[in-house]
Amino acid sequence: MTGKVPKGYKQTEVGVIPAEWEVVAIGNHIDFISGYPFKSDEFSQDSSKTKLLRGINITEGNLRWNPEIDRYWSHVTPELTRYLLDESDLVIGMDGSKVGRNYAQVKSTDLPLLLVQRVARIRCLPSLFVEFLRHFVGSEFFTEYVDSVKTSSGIPHISAKQINEYTIPLPPLPEQKRIAEILSGVDATIESTRKVIDQTKKVKQGLLQELLTKGIGHTKFKDTEIGRIPAEWEVVRLGDMIDISSGFSPSNAALSSNGTIPFFKVNQLNDSSKYLVNSPFWHSDSGLFTLPAGAIIFPKRGASIFTNKIRILGIPGSFDTNLMATVPHESLNNEYLYYWLDSYGLSRIADTSSIPQINNKHISPLKFPLPPLPEQKKIAEILSSVDATIESTRKVIDQTKKVKQGLMQDLLTGKVRVKV
Repeated sequence: MTGKVPKGYKQTEVGVIPAEWEVVAIGNHIDFISGYPFKSDEFSQDSSKTKLLRGINITEGNLRWNPEIDRYWSHVTPELTRYLLDESDLVIGMDGSKVGRNYAQVKSTDLPLLLVQRVARIRCLPSLFVEFLRHFVGSEFFTEYVDSVKTSSGIPHISAKQINEYTIPLPPLPEQKRIAEILSGVDATIESTRKVIDQTKKVKQGLLQELLTKGIGHTKFKDTEIGRIPAEWEVVRLGDMIDISSGFSPSNAALSSNGTIPFFKVNQLNDSSKYLVNSPFWHSDSGLFTLPAGAIIFPKRGASIFTNKIRILGIPGSFDTNLMATVPHESLNNEYLYYWLDSYGLSRIADTSSIPQINNKHISPLKFPLPPLPEQKKIAEILSSVDATIESTRKVIDQTKKVKQGLMQDLLTGKVRVKV
């Protein structure tokens, strides 16, 4: 709302809000603590002990648990009981590149759980409904605030004082609950849609295993050095079926949005599900090597190898030195190769003695099953249809998130009132 303040509203330091709402620092309405400084060399991986909640376990809106990162504490002494979390507690990561964005609400299935240092725990007092505050913490209002006060040197972090000083417009409790109910309903839609994606991914994994080892409609099989495959399939060496290319590093001055040839960097693989079709970086040096559309690119060094980010170029383009590419020969369908590499997993062949890396000597010797070209294409079509389902469902989530952002802008500021 801009200009003249409408009837029933008032101007405040956080903007125009309903007259009966207050502007409060959340520290006056919460019980706040940050975690205990457990000694990392005493962490346990024994899952029968009490689980620790560390910053690494908090993502954008959820807690993540994985045997590779989960850690436990052997004995909960009386001194540590105040760090035991309860269901519905809000937790916020206080440092890292996503400070202000990594938050979650504790569920009963997460418990028992001990809070580790550099993680904040917020437990609401009766005047503040925890679900209402959760939506504020998950909004652009909070991330913009954190971005304005976090440290800018070293590892970004936010202090307990800064969290407690965060101000919000606060409706009466019944209205808080109704606003939270509406926004939580949107969250439930997003979560149920995400479960559809997870289930579809499981179907895809089963299809990968079935199609890449048994093919389509075969009754005769043979034993080979890589396992049992259809009788008419071959076992081939990957290096004999592809051309391998490495990237280059043009100067930043050579890259712009006005060039004629797209240039792809390794971090762009995070933003594409299968095809790379656009880039903010372009160059015009026709003398530099350009890959054809259909080439397969993937990380050649660093931790991103372990996330198996394999992509297909949807348009001709160039790429940086942190990536490598394969261009299949005519007898090898590029999408079939894409799915085989995705199923095989790059981390299995990486050199991890220092910085993880992959080069020609890792890729070329790989043996893989090769069906006749028509069957390769059919297998790729089946798997592509599953990917298309996943992608269309993901777009539903993205659109629903945009709807929620609009609702939060309206409801959390009182621009649109709700009936209680």
